[in-house]
Amino acid sequence: MLRFASSLLAALALVACAGEIPGRTLRLPDYGLTLELPATWQVQESSEGLRLFARPVGADGAVVRSAYFTLARDDRRTGAPLADLENYVQFKERQAQHHVARYERLAQDRASLGGVLAVRQERLYASRTQEKRALVLMAVAGDHGYTFVGAAAPRDYATLRPQFERVLASIRWQ
Repeated sequence: MLRFASSLLAALALVACAGEIPGRTLRLPDYGLTLELPATWQVQESSEGLRLFARPVGADGAVVRSAYFTLARDDRRTGAPLADLENYVQFKERQAQHHVARYERLAQDRASLGGVLAVRQERLYASRTQEKRALVLMAVAGDHGYTFVGAAAPRDYATLRPQFERVLASIRWQ
């Protein structure tokens, strides 16, 4: 029994050190994808064109109000240019710039989002009352553009970014 307990504690310690958080699979058949969210995250009803809005939960069990993860999908009816990824990315950047007081792209590179070519950006933006740092992935698949955003207050971003990265890495198209 003591050996089992010590093995269990060692396994839990390894998981904690690796930063792994047990996940739950979220299936979005109307979007044609699945992804893994940390089990502790709170998923809220979608609104304002967002299919998914989730908030991380901190080590103390409290919702991290300064942070969120969203998924939005655009189609031609939204005015999104979906002929190629570059035009879609420019469109989404113009949208973001229009909605904030200050916008800065910190980095950009190519990525794969479940086997689909994507653009990954790191952004810093601010409204009149708050500042956010965000990891953004944009992809065009079929007749739709997809934008995934993991954002947090700069003080929380370094801690939450690995969780955002794991969610993005878990995306599978159906």
